[in-house]
Amino acid sequence: MKKIAVFQEIITDYRVDVFNKLGEQAELTVLYAPSTRIKNAKTFDPAKVVTFNACQSSVLKFFGGRMTFHPGMIRWIRRNRPPVLITEGRAGILTNWVIGLLFPRMKVVFWLSGHLPEDSRWKSRARRLIRKIYLQRADAFLCYGTATQAYLESLGINRPSFIAYNSMDTDAITRDIEEIKKDPGFSDLKLRIRNGKRLVLLFIGRIIPAKNLDSLLLAVAQLTRSNRPDLRLICIGDGPELENLRRLSEKLDISSHLEFTGAIYDRKTLTAYCLSSDVFVLPGAGGLALNHAIACGMPAVVCEADGTEKDLVSDGHNGYYFRKKDQEDLAGKIGSLYEDPESIRRMSQNSFEISRKVVNVHTMIRGFLDVIG
Repeated sequence: MKKIAVFQEIITDYRVDVFNKLGEQAELTVLYAPSTRIKNAKTFDPAKVVTFNACQSSVLKFFGGRMTFHPGMIRWIRRNRPPVLITEGRAGILTNWVIGLLFPRMKVVFWLSGHLPEDSRWKSRARRLIRKIYLQRADAFLCYGTATQAYLESLGINRPSFIAYNSMDTDAITRDIEEIKKDPGFSDLKLRIRNGKRLVLLFIGRIIPAKNLDSLLLAVAQLTRSNRPDLRLICIGDGPELENLRRLSEKLDISSHLEFTGAIYDRKTLTAYCLSSDVFVLPGAGGLALNHAIACGMPAVVCEADGTEKDLVSDGHNGYYFRKKDQEDLAGKIGSLYEDPESIRRMSQNSFEISRKVVNVHTMIRGFLDVIG
């Protein structure tokens, strides 16, 4: 088996299942550090680590954790000499700037998530230049999706790039779906979640400004006042914007159409919510909740975010795109689904196909194995 090291500052709980599958096909060590940037992230349970080694690395923090240096990673590499290191590609990880110089025989792969937004401001141009210089430090790239790969090409980066579609354990979600549908109690749960409504919208994610949930609440208010009152929105998550959104819902007089459940981390429970709802809505920054919804066969209404959504949602095929922060356009897209239940059923099947054939845990692992070579 090929020896490989992966560095992520935080191992989240949903990554463990993926790393366990990768560990079945490679001798894998995952290096990680104590939480440095993301507050209240659901980190992993060490008892769930089965096929790989998890090794905590010491860290030095600068500027509140926005920049970090990981001497423990360097010491581990010096002792173990892995032929390949796949490291989280954030430029604020200062270790990434020098790791290739310290270990020239080791293949350094930057694992990149979304692409940077483009605009004409000088700050964006300066950031683009710095990022281009930084990316030259890598021997190859592992990309979350096609948009990230296209961004590298736009920068003129002449390095091999591979796609490992960012995914959770879709096999486990498929098992959850089968078990939930056989559960005699699921019908009662579905009735409670739907609360007798014709169309149930679902959001899952952190309740933070970047998610633009105020746009979603404004769209719901517009819909309920325009002859589409049989509508319900469920927001699963927690965060600093929660109380502001509660107040906004009261001001808009949509509290009877809205439920804030708080944070739910159990995968099977989230799957049950997906199966009980009609349309997943992502009004701002993305996350793996969209992957979860698509794997459950949900149509999705999204805006352009970090680019990973482009591989999951095809406009008119398994969902719709709306103009970011435009609640009227968002309301229009949701309204078209409200009026056409058949399109929801068709898009649902298309979401299942996208998860089964394109973005899933197997295509993600294939990308890792391809970049290892």
